[in-house]
Amino acid sequence: MRGSCHRGRTTVLGALLVVLALIGSGCGGSSVDAAAGADVGAPKAGGSIVVALAKEPPVINFWLAPGSMTVTQQLTDGLTDPIVVLDEQGVWQPVLATEVPTLDNGGVTLTDDGGMRVQFDLQPSAAWSDGEALTCEDVRFTWQTVMNETYQIATRLGWEQISAIDCSSATNVVIHFKERYAPYMSRILAMPPLPKHALEGKDFNTFWNDRFTVSSGPYVFDSWQRGVRLTLTRNEHYWREGHEALADRIVFRFVKDANTLKMQLRMQEADVAFIPADTNLEVELKATPDVKFAILKGAVMELLVMRTTKAPLDDVRVRQALAHAIDRKMITDVILSGVVPPGVSPMVSTELKVYDDEPYAQYAKPDPDKVAELLTEAGWKRDGDGPWTKGGKPLTLTWVAGAGSMPFRAKIAQLVQEQLRRQGILTDIRLIPTEVLYSHTAPHGQFDLGEWSELTGVEPLPNLIFGCNEIPRKPAWAGKNRMGWCNEDAERVMSAADNEVDPVKRAALVHEANAIIADQVPLLPLFQSPDVVAWRSRVQGLKLNPSANHTWNMEAWWVSG
Repeated sequence: MRGSCHRGRTTVLGALLVVLALIGSGCGGSSVDAAAGADVGAPKAGGSIVVALAKEPPVINFWLAPGSMTVTQQLTDGLTDPIVVLDEQGVWQPVLATEVPTLDNGGVTLTDDGGMRVQFDLQPSAAWSDGEALTCEDVRFTWQTVMNETYQIATRLGWEQISAIDCSSATNVVIHFKERYAPYMSRILAMPPLPKHALEGKDFNTFWNDRFTVSSGPYVFDSWQRGVRLTLTRNEHYWREGHEALADRIVFRFVKDANTLKMQLRMQEADVAFIPADTNLEVELKATPDVKFAILKGAVMELLVMRTTKAPLDDVRVRQALAHAIDRKMITDVILSGVVPPGVSPMVSTELKVYDDEPYAQYAKPDPDKVAELLTEAGWKRDGDGPWTKGGKPLTLTWVAGAGSMPFRAKIAQLVQEQLRRQGILTDIRLIPTEVLYSHTAPHGQFDLGEWSELTGVEPLPNLIFGCNEIPRKPAWAGKNRMGWCNEDAERVMSAADNEVDPVKRAALVHEANAIIADQVPLLPLFQSPDVVAWRSRVQGLKLNPSANHTWNMEAWWVSG
């Protein structure tokens, strides 16, 4: 799904991005390109590359709510070509399109009725792995599929802004937007089209969950042995001349225990590994022979999510009390050795300084007096060093997080548990298999506090996380707003931000939305999670991507020995 979760570079519509700086690099580089290392000799075809992953999705259909995970993108990047893709320099490049459509080149037109039109041509040679041409009808079918309410689509954000897609020819695509929509690149064009000829008449909720029957990318689906591996093989009929896959196969190995994942890299059982950040990880990787690595400024925010639809966290004063009670600097110092600072915004911080703000700075230091003041106002009582109580029941919160794959989360839960206990707030920690957490527990709101990460976008899209329409509801239970938080003021400002094409004005609206979010505290940003990639020196062609989607150019990976 190359480019599917990307955020864009500078355009007139404000789809801005620059390359994220390295926090540190085991191979001594100071840029994303340098971190990947120089290629050795001329690229050659053949061989297998084993990629170790800490997670496994319940389904590999990334459009559906259960499959809406970063790992699903990594597994399917080689199978799907997007219309445009973000390269390693943070530049939008055409893939299926012959040119990236912008206002400057006439591909984007702002209409007199307040809408917008995006027009581009598809590559005439674009084709599916079974030989069928990839056409405008596939792009239109994709929109129709996403908007079909019988399907459990993870999010329709952006797609619901489309009023029509015209196909005057097989290769000419004209997308009509009801309103001006600034993130058109990252939300629409970076998504790969679906094959109409292969999916029409099929149940999209189930048909592509276990295998992809046809591919538009440099690889084709081979097999998936759940809990063990997923294998892709070279697409011998790939349409994009000069971009054919070099490796014979890519094998994704699922290693849910982080220590075992690192051991497989050390024992040369894995060639590439995406490793969860943890204490002393940099020291461990430096001591691993024949391994290069990079620790990048990540593209996701580690969050403590609060379920706002049920007591006691339906009371904003209790949520504010928690924010004042938790020492987030201690978390980053103890758990991540201070490699990143605590989060000060609900949105990921990037080099796009126009979007930077610090609405969560008000919670920078623990304030026990403020905690007591807020909880007292909310009707809670405390005797001595005991827990806060109401109606004879102690203030106890259920904390859920994924089990195994991200070991730092269990450590954070235990650290915060002790911080809160000292201030009279009790927590019940429950570590849940990630496939259950994201497909059932989190969307159904079966928690008080939930710890996980979200891709908020280097061009911020607060609506994706905080929009009222993104609250998971039956029957699909799709959407990223697992807090269940719906605020009219924030909704108005976030929608205005998505419709604002001037980047400076858009940033001001994002700041306004962030201030409301920080005041209401539906979640607490813990830190911007470091992005750790390690690879054996024999792996060449890997180009680390500023949006943390490092599988974007998988066809160029090759082995030198």
